[in-house]
Amino acid sequence: MNLQAAINRNALRSLSLALAAGLALSPAMAQAGDMTVTVTNIPDAVGLVRIGICTEAEFPGTQCALHALVPAARGEVTAIIANVPAGTYAVAAFEDRNGNGKLDRSFFGIPTEPIGFARNPPMRMGPPSFADAALRIPAEGGTVTVALRTR
Repeated sequence: MNLQAAINRNALRSLSLALAAGLALSPAMAQAGDMTVTVTNIPDAVGLVRIGICTEAEFPGTQCALHALVPAARGEVTAIIANVPAGTYAVAAFEDRNGNGKLDRSFFGIPTEPIGFARNPPMRMGPPSFADAALRIPAEGGTVTVALRTR
């Protein structure tokens, strides 16, 4: 066997092993499931229900990368947010009654539109902490219910 053939064979073997390792790891790293979010206690069918699945860095904002907009309906609505990677997220929702894309607040900073969070944490002087509203979402996805509150 000549030297060039041995080098080519070793290079091909190394490339094959690298590809096999990459294929074996990619499903574990790229696993994402669908998250079904049901929002309850919607007082009326006005505007949109905005749902966000937020990382700690995004929370408590209204511009979470994983989100859904659903026409409001009295009672409850359900949205499926696809391809949610496994991780810890806070789930929040509010009824955007005037469709301006943000949670409206009174002069004192109190929400004037119905709002809620996963795990129904207390809201005292502002939004709950990320830890209070967060849950672990597995790779296969899951379901969560968010009950809106009005003050």
